Amino acid sequence: MPSPNRAGPPPSAPRAGLAGAILWSAVFTFSGLVGHDPWKQDEPYSFGIIYNMYLTGDLVVPTLAADPFMEKPPAYYITALGFVHLLDDWLPLHDAARLATGLYLTVAFLFTGLLGRRVWGDGYGVLAVLVLMSTLELNHNGHYLITDIALVAGMAMAFYGLALARQRVLWGGLWLGTGTGLAFLSKGLLGPGVLGLSALLMPALFSSWRSGTYRKALLLASIAVLPWLLVWPTLLYLRDTELFLRWFWDNNFGRFFGFSELGPPARDFFWLRTFYWVTFPAFPLALFALWRRRRQAFANEGVRVALVVSLVGWSLLFTSHTARDLYALPLLAPLAVIAAGAVAELPAWGNRLVYWLSGI
Repeated sequence: MPSPNRAGPPPSAPRAGLAGAILWSAVFTFSGLVGHDPWKQDEPYSFGIIYNMYLTGDLVVPTLAADPFMEKPPAYYITALGFVHLLDDWLPLHDAARLATGLYLTVAFLFTGLLGRRVWGDGYGVLAVLVLMSTLELNHNGHYLITDIALVAGMAMAFYGLALARQRVLWGGLWLGTGTGLAFLSKGLLGPGVLGLSALLMPALFSSWRSGTYRKALLLASIAVLPWLLVWPTLLYLRDTELFLRWFWDNNFGRFFGFSELGPPARDFFWLRTFYWVTFPAFPLALFALWRRRRQAFANEGVRVALVVSLVGWSLLFTSHTARDLYALPLLAPLAVIAAGAVAELPAWGNRLVYWLSGI
């Protein structure tokens, strides 16, 4: 018998849904990853950094041409470099590097599916992944050679760990800490900031999270994240203190507060104009789920996690001095998980409308 916090199998989910979702995820993930030169402005500079690592073997200080490039930590670049070394006899270097995006998309889909199943019950993980794949922002920026895709994977892993942490110390703490660490080594302090604030808010907002199990899981997560937080920053500090400070202050706090001239400024109510299309169809479907299953949803611990993470993450983006639409990528998974709760209950006209609008 399903627990009161779970919705049970979606009434319209076919038995072959999992196999179909895996196949469709593979098609989505790897279509367009190879067979073309680097696209737009982000891919050329990303590949330039990876190529310099390939030539020099220096994994501590990312460089572009001959200059240090301290905007982002090197987790994605090192992963891409691994694919280059593995496949340089079979693929052009930039195509081999871009397979890192495929790897991180796969991780993101896996943990989004696990979280959807955890939140709503059997069958809903498939729906959560399908909603995430359908979002316009992931379709727009999800196949590029960019570090944000590693951030998406780390955040999805950590979301799942946070949802587990109230009941399972080992796996909750391990996935929360490891995902937070990957998020940190992908883009810096934004991901850990969202996750840390969310983890502290859960017991402050909900009495059911004030438990010894949750505290132990957070302690384990703190231990699991330490290597990610310490190894690369320490090596960078020992190599060049000035570069460390440039990365730490200018590219983390400076971007957010605006005291460094990095990144496009958030002008003309950027997120008010952008939020609706970057989150479509996950956001309207999430609203429908919260209304349609309102008695279940707000008492559901997994939905509570997704709501808190979403509110914290979007609040930080709305108040940041800099803004780009791809900054929304790591916050799509919790919306997709909430949305999965009502996808199977959409009327036929709603399915047709979402399909038509997603294809515009």
